[in-house]
Amino acid sequence: VDYAARGISPGFVNISEFTRRELESLLQQAGTVHADVKKRIMDKMGEDSLLRHGSRSAGERGTSDLVQPMWIQLIRRPIIWRFFSSLTHEQQLSLIEGDGVARFAAENAVAHAYFEWFLDRTYQRHRINRDHVREALVAIACSFAPAAGPHSVGDWQTALNRAGLAREARDLQRETTSVGLIDENPSFIASNGTWQWRHEFLWNYLRTGAAKPHG
Repeated sequence: VDYAARGISPGFVNISEFTRRELESLLQQAGTVHADVKKRIMDKMGEDSLLRHGSRSAGERGTSDLVQPMWIQLIRRPIIWRFFSSLTHEQQLSLIEGDGVARFAAENAVAHAYFEWFLDRTYQRHRINRDHVREALVAIACSFAPAAGPHSVGDWQTALNRAGLAREARDLQRETTSVGLIDENPSFIASNGTWQWRHEFLWNYLRTGAAKPHG
């Protein structure tokens, strides 16, 4: 299986997760993930497995307790893995073990790559202007926080109308859901449907302007 390409074909995006075995295989094969980063991730997955199976007590300190469990889960998603594996050594370490400014900067680097790829995809598939889409989603992120969700479909449509994208609203709904920017429940097609941001780090990037990270 070509894990590196899985889920990111031009016409369809698979946002299902890699299994633990698939992620271990990816780590072993990946030439762009540094050895100490691989070891930290593998150690964390191994310790979590021991904890689940009762071979390690919850109060017992492991060798990888500093590793961020959220990012161990996030890199199991094919699109996020793609952009995580392209980071520098320092950025990878900051994501899985860091805190504060360094981690925030690394999250923004992943978010920027993810969002630029989304803008390219949306333009190629629907010829929707990149800058207009960026401005619209930044405005939506500023108005609708994850903690206040789920949000109504009407809120989404009103925000796109204000951005001058009323005709493109349905295509943008499909694309943002397809690539995992948002979750929909039960469906945007339903008048009473709702939506929610899928990843808080992407929302954070958008609400601060979706600018290219420094450095």
